[in-house]
Amino acid sequence: MSSSKVVIVDEYSLLLAEQNQKDRVRHVLRATAGIPNAAYLVSKTRVFVFEKLVKLVMDSGLDPAKETIGVLNLVPLAWVCPEEAVRQWAVQPVGYRLETIGQSKAWQIRHEAFGAIIPQSYLSIHSARTAMAQVLMGEVVSEGGNLDYAGQPLLMQPAHLPLLTEKPDLHLPATTGTPVHKASRREKWSPGHSLIDQATFDETQALDISWRKQMGRFEAFVQANYVRLQSIVSTLSLHVDRDMPHPLDADEVKEAQTLVGMYPELKGLSPSWLWHKFGDFCETIGFRSMVLIHDDRFIAYLLGRIGAPECGQYAAEEVGLSVAYYLLQGCDLAKACEQAKVIHDYSIALSARTMYIQRVMAHLVHEQDRELRRQAIQAGRPIHEIGKEIYTLHDLLSVGRKIGTTSLRVTQKPFSRASVG
Repeated sequence: MSSSKVVIVDEYSLLLAEQNQKDRVRHVLRATAGIPNAAYLVSKTRVFVFEKLVKLVMDSGLDPAKETIGVLNLVPLAWVCPEEAVRQWAVQPVGYRLETIGQSKAWQIRHEAFGAIIPQSYLSIHSARTAMAQVLMGEVVSEGGNLDYAGQPLLMQPAHLPLLTEKPDLHLPATTGTPVHKASRREKWSPGHSLIDQATFDETQALDISWRKQMGRFEAFVQANYVRLQSIVSTLSLHVDRDMPHPLDADEVKEAQTLVGMYPELKGLSPSWLWHKFGDFCETIGFRSMVLIHDDRFIAYLLGRIGAPECGQYAAEEVGLSVAYYLLQGCDLAKACEQAKVIHDYSIALSARTMYIQRVMAHLVHEQDRELRRQAIQAGRPIHEIGKEIYTLHDLLSVGRKIGTTSLRVTQKPFSRASVG
């Protein structure tokens, strides 16, 4: 008796095979002496395009690992005019991209890290790409703006950094705690953005660090008084929306009743509403479906959803901690929610300002590294600009393989405890 196997080849396997073949060529070319490891190089009048060289090699049938001389002979053919580099090979100057303007058919050029545009619109993709080719060559394509970067006028809207609301006066108790997650990642200021001098950078960084410490003390205080919080919550008449995404089926009703038993302090809530909100909570902590656990963080999450529903489910726990803090300070629910909203507004404003500055700093540091790479390039002609380094799917998978597993012992304590019901 014989058996046979049937192999079905779909479009994805063909696409992956082609990608793998190209990546093999890219991997060899970027490591070959005489070929720059860069998406593009810009000389006085021409642009070297790495992807064109990849196509030339593949079309020629050369094995780049064995026929180096033949490959190097193709390099001059990969130098093209700026318009071909942009239109045919999708080359874009580092930091810039094309985008449409609203619902219109016009186009503009955006500098992503700075959150700014070149103050000029283009009625066709053809004219926009022509302007992009000029930017690639270092030409100024517009006038005006409120920000100048490397000689190119840019328009920030609004023309200032994200503004801060007035910092709340928290009157925190003498509690120590671990600072909440850090928004600031770069400790060093870099010049290059006219609105971010070192004083602005240092001030924003100090505010961010101070605020994270204060939020850590908020959380520590609520943790230390969790039992008292449960008692307070059990007495509240919580106003909730009665509209449900869908009525519960028989199995979901059983799960809802289980949740009621797991959270006796929430006995006044509708089991159906509790089930829906707990499902949202499971999503925010990383579960793909409902998992019946007792997690003290759910109380804070629920207070946040009730106290400031417009903040959304992923900010609910943070808002709820503030609600819980003011409940523990003797405020009624309405006042606690009002104070929590003020704190959340300031957190959002500070986060927006900090993240913008960090994004700009990351770009400027990258530009400094790119300039060092440009100076090191030996291309037989003066090089004025250099693109990003070449990365392949293999590189991405290699990073993934470095991720391992380890055991972790979880200490049960308020707002970090999760027990299966």
